[in-house]
Amino acid sequence: MMLARDGVACDPLSEALFPQAPITNETAMTSHPQRGPTHRQGFRAIAATGIAATLIAFTAPVASAQILFTGITTYGFDGQPLGTTATLGGLTITQDGFSVTTNTYGYAGIGGLGSNLGLVSLTDAPFMYGGHTFQMNVEFLSPTTSAQNFFAVISGSVSNLNGGAHIRFNPAIITGIPFMDGSGSGTFEFSINNVSINAGQSNAQITGDITVVPEPASVALLAFGLAAVAIGIRRRTTVAYS
Repeated sequence: MMLARDGVACDPLSEALFPQAPITNETAMTSHPQRGPTHRQGFRAIAATGIAATLIAFTAPVASAQILFTGITTYGFDGQPLGTTATLGGLTITQDGFSVTTNTYGYAGIGGLGSNLGLVSLTDAPFMYGGHTFQMNVEFLSPTTSAQNFFAVISGSVSNLNGGAHIRFNPAIITGIPFMDGSGSGTFEFSINNVSINAGQSNAQITGDITVVPEPASVALLAFGLAAVAIGIRRRTTVAYS
């Protein structure tokens, strides 16, 4: 919202960042009566607009190109060799593969039959799961990036047809993973959700999230663009005389 003070258009942000003394008719007539606001005032307005645009750029989400992530997973319990299927007692995890595309803000959720990080089943066979460990390796088929390993501890037990198991990943998120997609590149975050399953349940899913991190250059370019547009549409004003 634009305000007028002493006949000069101004905005609240400029006033807060760069306070100035009132302009009187006498001082206006003494110095360049036809030039309107002084050069200092123009600089203050441009600086305030630039600061506001930069704040907006760094607090708003930055759109990015949509990227296809595909991959497969292998598993193992208690340090055993990894395979497409792993079994511990009545707990079985089977590879299902995933294929997801990030949205315009760089996010993609992994989950759903035919596109997840693994299918989990638990029979009602008695077994103590506490103290066992689990490892999952995620190999990306696209984009070009390195395989990632997640480790988990298992808790719970099954007895008398009751109970269940819980798989808790630690750490559950890996950040700063570099990737290359055609001529573009960047980094992404990859997180895995914990899994709880009851005795007799099948096809529970291991799910996760991928978030592509915008490059600093993209954020800086957005800030510069917003500042340039805001400055370009600012209307010039002149000092009013009585």
